[in-house]
Amino acid sequence: MSGGLTATVIVVSDSVSSGASEDRSGELLCEGLDNHDVRCLPIVIVPDDVAAIQLAVQAATTDIVALTGGTGVSPRDVTPEAVEPLIEKRLPGVEEAIRSFGLRQNPKAMLSRTLVGTKGATLILCLPGSPSGVADALEAAFPTVLHVFEVFEGRRH
Repeated sequence: MSGGLTATVIVVSDSVSSGASEDRSGELLCEGLDNHDVRCLPIVIVPDDVAAIQLAVQAATTDIVALTGGTGVSPRDVTPEAVEPLIEKRLPGVEEAIRSFGLRQNPKAMLSRTLVGTKGATLILCLPGSPSGVADALEAAFPTVLHVFEVFEGRRH
């Protein structure tokens, strides 16, 4: 049930937001979503800042809000702290699937603080900032995670 879904991709990065580096993960995330018939709106770029992240998530009016970056353990990594208060229902099984899949590729994936949940009828995913982490998350979670939209419509598991 992915036809007609839209996504806001938010790149959380001090270096990309300042122009010091180029985004690769957001573009990869949009391509991956497009492969599942989810249309991405223009990518939003914000610094590693709780207020900026929360404003970007709250401004999104799409079915999916997918953030990349800020899920590690550095002092500037605050994406989970910014997004968790906005989530109504956590989806720990999706988080576990993403981390588990990533661990098969890279043992450091265990340090990722990937966060997934819903707010109303919106799916929110906080994914790693590396292109390989994004690719792993897409492979681990999609298309199965899109089943939430069928559930939102009242269909059973």
